[in-house]
Amino acid sequence: MASGEEDQDVFEITDFTTASDWERFIARIEEIFHEWKLPTLQQECPLKREELTNGKWEEACEDVMFANFRFLMTRYYLKRDVEPEIKNDELEDQVEVLSSAIEDIISRENDFPARAHCLVRWFGLRDFIVLCPTVGNDIIASENRAKILLSSLCIAINNTNSHVPVFIQLSQRSRRFFLGICEGGGIRTNFEMVHLNKVPQHCNHLAGLLSVFKGKLSCPLQLIPPVDVTIRFTYALHEWSPYSWPQSPPDISDITEDITPSLLGKLPFGALEDPIVELLLFTTWPCLSEDIVVDNDIHSDLDLTQAPAWAVKVRTKDEPACLLGEFLEEFVALCHRKESQQQLLGKLPGEEFDDSNEISQALNKLARPHPIPVTLPNLSAVVSKARPNLHKKSEVSLIDDSLLDKILIFLFPNSVSTLTGDQGSEKNDDFQNCVEEKEMLPAELDDHIRSFKSAPPDSLTWRLALAMCQVNHSYGGIAAVAHLWHEFVLEMRYRWENNFTLPCLEWGAPNLAYCLLHQKLQMLNCCIQRKIAREWQRNQQSFPSTASGSAISLSPQKTEQMNSESEDEEEFFECEDGNENSEIESSMDIDSSPSSEVSVNKKMQLQPEGRLRQCGSLTLLLLDEPLYIPVTQEPAPMTEDILEEHAEVLVQLGTNPEGAALRARMQSACLTSDMEAFKAANPGACLEDFVRWYSPRDWIEEEVYEEGTNTTRIEGHLSPRMQVSGNMWQEAWDNSRPVPARRQKRLFDDTKEAEKILHFLASLKPAMVVHHLLPMVIHAAILLLVDHIPEGPRSLSHTLEQIAAKAARVIRSSEHKYEEILKLICQAEANVACAQSLMSKFCQTESKMKSGSGESGLPQQAEKKKSTKLKQLGTSDETDDDGVWEFVLNILEQPEVDVPGAGKGKLGKLLRRLFAEAQMSTHLEGDEKLEFSGGKHHHYPMIPEFPPPVGREFILRTKTPRPASYSNHSPQRMYCVLSPNEFRLGGAFSEDTTFQ
Repeated sequence: MASGEEDQDVFEITDFTTASDWERFIARIEEIFHEWKLPTLQQECPLKREELTNGKWEEACEDVMFANFRFLMTRYYLKRDVEPEIKNDELEDQVEVLSSAIEDIISRENDFPARAHCLVRWFGLRDFIVLCPTVGNDIIASENRAKILLSSLCIAINNTNSHVPVFIQLSQRSRRFFLGICEGGGIRTNFEMVHLNKVPQHCNHLAGLLSVFKGKLSCPLQLIPPVDVTIRFTYALHEWSPYSWPQSPPDISDITEDITPSLLGKLPFGALEDPIVELLLFTTWPCLSEDIVVDNDIHSDLDLTQAPAWAVKVRTKDEPACLLGEFLEEFVALCHRKESQQQLLGKLPGEEFDDSNEISQALNKLARPHPIPVTLPNLSAVVSKARPNLHKKSEVSLIDDSLLDKILIFLFPNSVSTLTGDQGSEKNDDFQNCVEEKEMLPAELDDHIRSFKSAPPDSLTWRLALAMCQVNHSYGGIAAVAHLWHEFVLEMRYRWENNFTLPCLEWGAPNLAYCLLHQKLQMLNCCIQRKIAREWQRNQQSFPSTASGSAISLSPQKTEQMNSESEDEEEFFECEDGNENSEIESSMDIDSSPSSEVSVNKKMQLQPEGRLRQCGSLTLLLLDEPLYIPVTQEPAPMTEDILEEHAEVLVQLGTNPEGAALRARMQSACLTSDMEAFKAANPGACLEDFVRWYSPRDWIEEEVYEEGTNTTRIEGHLSPRMQVSGNMWQEAWDNSRPVPARRQKRLFDDTKEAEKILHFLASLKPAMVVHHLLPMVIHAAILLLVDHIPEGPRSLSHTLEQIAAKAARVIRSSEHKYEEILKLICQAEANVACAQSLMSKFCQTESKMKSGSGESGLPQQAEKKKSTKLKQLGTSDETDDDGVWEFVLNILEQPEVDVPGAGKGKLGKLLRRLFAEAQMSTHLEGDEKLEFSGGKHHHYPMIPEFPPPVGREFILRTKTPRPASYSNHSPQRMYCVLSPNEFRLGGAFSEDTTFQ
């Protein structure tokens, strides 16, 4: 009973209608064909010449599964702007025409495309599909697997009526081994391939390849149609020893003795090695009949000098060693270092001094506004004390003293004159003229460069960045950078304490369009200028007779400048005198009393102070006296980080009444100062008088008609916002005292701001210093590339526009990804180096040919200037009839360049000379090589002019009836490549599927 129940439970039904893995695989391929709309593709117009090389190729990819095996199906097709030409009569008659793939196989317009997929080069196809295993899966190595895939593709092609060739990739990817199939128009084409490492003996010439091709066709006709042959030989030129590379590596052994400001002020440029790996010469014999050419193991008619078509291509190094790129890479790498300045340099020099004495002097200096006799060490004393400490770490490479002096003189060109007391204001004047007289750049490039947040060229920040880059590369790396930065900060403090302005900086407030470091240096310069002017004014008041003498050591130009500035700008002192305070308090009491004749008369008793000039024809409202414009304090200059801090503080105050009131008081400091100066300059003035001068829009004048006299008069009143109760302006006016600007508390405390800047500079780590200097280095590198535009390819200007646009965005962004910009700059430098290399080789070759033929050959520098001038003008003259310069530029921009006149033209002779000299350099030695370099080539007839070809390519085509004699003629093609390490046959063999 139990066994019967078990038999009833075990019941299995096999459903033979369920799709197998193979059927699902074919269904997925058909689905992809329909998604790509392959069955509805229409006949396209024939390909134009070189369209496969210059056209735009596109790709489409889909995944396909066969059981657990994943394939990638990729379609490569040429995107054409021309619509396919379709004839209506063909559609009406339903006459089958050859598919585009069959026409491409037999076409002669695109043999040997310079830049295309390998299947395009072998079979000349414009549209095809490749099925290959995805990365990580097993390769297709067995014949059974290949046949299953081909049969699956054949079923899918017939089911969907697709005419696009489909290939499968076998073996390793590096072998590029494909099999394929295509059906359409009543013709089936099988794509087959043979790949060997060595060339078989019987296939080492054209005769043997023709025999293989005809044997494969098995033509049923007794008279086989003639085969058309297209041949291309490739010759490689690797040896450049007869031609010296123009860029020699820098000799840094004695550079510390010969270094000059011109070397420090610019970045190096050029490749340290020849970026040209090889020059390939292609000689082509197009569309030859097999009856008119002989090439066998005994004789060959294929003389490359007689080839009707020549073409040239160069191969360059991927990343040649270039000076500019090397400098930038090493400098950018410092941004990721974590060491501090103390870790790199050890105990800093300032720690050796008497701490108690230094600190007490510093506190006294900050506490008292009047100068006290403080003995400050000069720069030479500070540096001399710094030397022993800096050299305690023997393993750290630091800058030599003589070299450091030259670098500091480069950074501070007025250092020599500073020792004699001359500020060297003419240096800043020269800098201003240098900034104004910049070279004209292309419009778009100039716009991008102007948007850089860096610093003006040749400014102090600019010079510091270039000097740091040179020091990092050649004199000790990050330790030398830390050393130079330490010396720079010492110089900043020395100049601040001894009233010496910074050279090569624009006068005035910090320019927020520049980088933060440049703003800090401008702010420090403003502090020094304010300090100089304040002390000069103080000495002038204390010692009127000797103010222009020995009170402050200023040059006559600087004294004249400070005199002019003291008239227009205010110099300020802290109010300390008790009498002055009592006077101000009494005036405050008078001003706060009710408005009456008595108070007005008391105000008039105050003497006006701090008047600048009369304000037009305006008079005081309460008094019939002119209204004077007071001398006021200028607003405090700020850098962008200080502005951000102030904005954050104001936002944090909130929106409550207390916060709003505090925010108003913080923002009204300048307003209160101006009100006090106005009261001091105009005793007896009221708020309305101040508003008429300070904010004319808040003073409203109206015409009032008087009925008694029938006249009109003008009356004025404050605007509604000025009359609101609790108005900030009214409160500030009531609380302000008549104090001239020279006795007011300074709005801008130059001492405090200077110390903050010096602390900011001293606390920077070397990595942060490099981070602040990188915008200037990138800016200088781009300008250096701009200078080499005449020597580079035509596309260099457009490339620099793209680099500058991207650099402007990166510099201003929060995340500074300089690596991307560095890569683009290095690539542009390599392109210029390639142009220089080719021009140098062709110039030297042409010069040798002219000197050998009795003509006057130009030296190398003259040839270079000639080529630069031709490219700048965009024209040619009688010296460029051979088109060498245009030919060199085309080589740099095109994958292959045709040689006009082939081997018999001027350019062909230049190429023959290059190959001949390379052959002589390879086969000759010593004096024989020198003799040949003088032009005596005819003495060595046994040395061939060209080396053996590195590659020989053959394309064999014909049309024959297959498989039977009564079948339609179908196109047949076989591509052959013979090289020392490769032998490949790729055949496209078609047969008629209608008349078999």
